[in-house]
Amino acid sequence: MTSLTVISVMVLASASMSQTAQTRPPAATRPAGLSNPFFALDTATKDAKHQSYESQAKMLKELGYAGWGPSARENVPEMLKALDNHGLKMFAIYVMTNVDPDQPKYDPKVKEAIAALKGRDTFVWLCMPGTKYKPESQEGDERAVAIIDEIAEMAEQAGVRVALYPHVSFYLARVEDAVRLAGKVRHRNVGI
Repeated sequence: MTSLTVISVMVLASASMSQTAQTRPPAATRPAGLSNPFFALDTATKDAKHQSYESQAKMLKELGYAGWGPSARENVPEMLKALDNHGLKMFAIYVMTNVDPDQPKYDPKVKEAIAALKGRDTFVWLCMPGTKYKPESQEGDERAVAIIDEIAEMAEQAGVRVALYPHVSFYLARVEDAVRLAGKVRHRNVGI
């Protein structure tokens, strides 16, 4: 690069930054960014002292969490009531599905669990184990996409979104797998 080119780039960058600074509203008037609330996954909330949903919600509130993300297939209304009692939010439910053709696609109670979320700003974390296919093979994609679409339809009826949840050693194991599968589903309420 010649020195003239470097100087030209610096002048253009400086002018651009100056223009941006002049047109950007002051920080106090800009909308706030994402709040990124901190919530707990239920694998760490139940112990000998905290068996009930009510006691778990109370503990989460005392510890300063904004809410909870349980592995939920049943008792979702009871969980929601406990959270509501403590001013907490159910941010997500963790739903396990299975891509293996000789296994059930998901627990039939999932439909009721998702329906209970109607009117809530909650999302469905969808994980997908399976042992028959390796994720890189894409051999299980047809079944995986069909399952995701079924769950997405349930979620759409409840007004909630689906987030594909990569998990090590599962069929949906990597972000790349989630991107590939999300690109094949027909519902717009599915993301990563």
